[in-house]
Amino acid sequence: MAKSTTLSTSAVKAQLNFNNLKTLVFAYFIATHCIKSYRHLRARGLIATILELWELVAKLSAKLRRNGKAKKDIEGKLVKSGPNIVRHLALPVQGRTMEWIDAEMARMDTECGGGDTWKQGKLSGAVYHGGDDMEEIIVNAFKRYVVSNPLHPDVFPAIRKMEAEVVAMCLRMYNHPNGAGTTTSGGTESILMSCKTHREWARDVKGITEPEMIIPVTAHAAFDKAGKYFGIKIHHIPVDPYTRQVDIRHVRRAINSNTIMLVGSAVNFPDGCMDDIEALGALARKYRVGLHVDCCLGVLVIMYRSADLRRYQYYLNPTWTGGVYASPSMSGSRPGSLIAGAWAAMQYMGQRETSCIVVAFAAAETPKKLNVLEVGDLMSHRGWHLNALSNPAAVHIACTRLTVPMADQFIADLKDCITEAHGKPAGKGNMVALYGLGNSSAVGPALVSRLATMFLDTLYKA
Repeated sequence: MAKSTTLSTSAVKAQLNFNNLKTLVFAYFIATHCIKSYRHLRARGLIATILELWELVAKLSAKLRRNGKAKKDIEGKLVKSGPNIVRHLALPVQGRTMEWIDAEMARMDTECGGGDTWKQGKLSGAVYHGGDDMEEIIVNAFKRYVVSNPLHPDVFPAIRKMEAEVVAMCLRMYNHPNGAGTTTSGGTESILMSCKTHREWARDVKGITEPEMIIPVTAHAAFDKAGKYFGIKIHHIPVDPYTRQVDIRHVRRAINSNTIMLVGSAVNFPDGCMDDIEALGALARKYRVGLHVDCCLGVLVIMYRSADLRRYQYYLNPTWTGGVYASPSMSGSRPGSLIAGAWAAMQYMGQRETSCIVVAFAAAETPKKLNVLEVGDLMSHRGWHLNALSNPAAVHIACTRLTVPMADQFIADLKDCITEAHGKPAGKGNMVALYGLGNSSAVGPALVSRLATMFLDTLYKA
């Protein structure tokens, strides 16, 4: 009994000490802010302080209004509304016929304003259409292997063979047939897999437990995503304002014992410029770190110098109760029809001549009153879907096969929009709201992130 009483007394004392500590911390917090407020009042005066508070409240109120307006604008553009809009929010009691499904899809294309607008050739990148003959080849491959799943190579051996051949063909195109690789869902997953692979390699070979990678500020955002996902610290290196190449001297200074990889672009997304890959390669060899060369737009394959390096991409779980689990990339089950489509397209195209040309131009002297993002907004009113860029503000178009016939129309519309944008104030359109505001306003970055979140939320509004 005495022992129990002693323990209870100790517990009470510990609780009192904890409460006293909380009170002390709270008192310190209040005292600190009171002192700051007193100093501010003394320096600025009562009236000036009240005016500053009023201005702060006004800014917050304006921010909330802009958020509300932006949300309505985004929803108005992406989520069609009205009495005639039919929403399918639950499974039908009875299954629909193929005729009904085709008709409903056609109706949704019409009411949502989409359909085949991408065929107009006014879209920056996004759709890589090789012509009607190529589309037929790919669709036939899709249909043949629509239920296939590479996770089960014993069930779908042809898909396994095609996947290996797609990788082999890509390696040969890039002059390293003895290398290794895997297919992925696209450019972002390829980057994620490369970063994960280098993290595992550096931990195993070099004992690095706090990994870091060095990337140009113009590198694809997927590298930042990989850093967030995989706990890799990122050093963003500035680029030369004229050549737009990453500063090699700055890259060298950033390398340390925790560096797992360097990144170079060939070419980058913002302006289509190519980093000095040879210089980056020399640094990678000297300091025994990885080098990833990225080409910014979607790709089906991630390629490695060796099969030994590729193995660090794999996920293995030999002790799972469901049996030994092994997968080469992020996904488990995958649509084999996509692999079949890629294989068929590559076989159909062959080695016939292809070209990739980057054309960049700028005004000899940009008028101070011209907002280039406003130009982008005006172009959007004429049906063009361009990419707005920041740091510095710019607009670009990634040309595809569909864009080529529209070149003259693009130039004519661009001239008209530049003329119209002269002297027009910033902040009128979506491009300016999302990009220009990020640098021109004190609340810009937070607002831009909020707008981006609203955009993603809207994508899943049925």
